[in-house]
Amino acid sequence: MATYLVGSLLHFAPSAVNAEVLSSQSLGILLLALLAYTFIIPVLLVYGMQQMRLIDDITLQTLEERRFPLWITVAVYALATYFFGWKFGQLTMLSDVLGVVLGSITAAIFCLALISMFWQISAHMTGIGGVIGFLLAVLYQTGDIRLSTPLLLSILAAGWIAASRLQLNAHNTEEVAAGLLLGIGICGSGCLIFL
Repeated sequence: MATYLVGSLLHFAPSAVNAEVLSSQSLGILLLALLAYTFIIPVLLVYGMQQMRLIDDITLQTLEERRFPLWITVAVYALATYFFGWKFGQLTMLSDVLGVVLGSITAAIFCLALISMFWQISAHMTGIGGVIGFLLAVLYQTGDIRLSTPLLLSILAAGWIAASRLQLNAHNTEEVAAGLLLGIGICGSGCLIFL
């Protein structure tokens, strides 16, 4: 979700995120590094936990199995926020945006991990909700109508994700709605407050 969000901002509204001065090669490398930090590393860590028998299943279907992987993901995203938001700042003005995007996502995952101590809301919906919230906030702040395309695609994806989570009986309606609202609220607020 983080890579999709940043990729959408870079492609549809580069001036809104100070990216117009970067070459397409630099942006490609940035997106690959972001994909590694925010998707590949967390997936490999969860797979490693399953191989070490710390969890039974990589789908993390039970509340008990979700807790440790979520806290590990919080740590990975916090490191990504530090790297892309502060260390990357020496290279480009884009670091402010990356810091807010990743910081907001880290905050959403942190809240998700806290809530998952007692209630299993949808992490999938929190993720897509974060994308929707951030895109809505940037669209509101900049008025850049080009962001309507990724926003509409994200809303459609949210519908598909919600339907699949309900059809698979992975969550009930309240858990799906709570995940969506958590993502929209935290990531939208993060953008409005810090960008």
